[in-house]
Amino acid sequence: MSKLRFKRWARLRLPNGQIARSVFGEANLSLRNVRKSSCVKINVNDRPCIVEVSYYFVANDVGYALGKRFPDPDEDLLRLSYGTVWAAPGLPHGRIVFSVARIQSVVAMIPYVLDGLEIFFLVEKPGLQMASMGGFEEEDNEAEDLEEEVALST
Repeated sequence: MSKLRFKRWARLRLPNGQIARSVFGEANLSLRNVRKSSCVKINVNDRPCIVEVSYYFVANDVGYALGKRFPDPDEDLLRLSYGTVWAAPGLPHGRIVFSVARIQSVVAMIPYVLDGLEIFFLVEKPGLQMASMGGFEEEDNEAEDLEEEVALST
């Protein structure tokens, strides 16, 4: 039996200047400092997908993320709102592993309860594309990267 070793990281700077965090990193912050920026937008089969990232890791010199995928949005509401209202019914579920190169941006999934059903609304940072063209980078005030070495038996 051989062991596979890798390190997991709590956050990642994206090419657009944003800092994507993870549930792993935010779990160690005090409630005062939690940023809740562990949700990212990626493309899966040429369609946008929202994922709550558990942690980031490197394998074979490639960066990956492990997370839970939010349900697809209500297609009727998305169509009727001309693609502006993304409402996902229910909590993120299932596991997805993807290359960090697929991350487009950090997003927020805002919960709302309607008739006993929890719905999450997508909120994206306005003007992000223009800001990243101008060289914007989010300030990183955290002292050091949180990392942890993990050993898996294969």
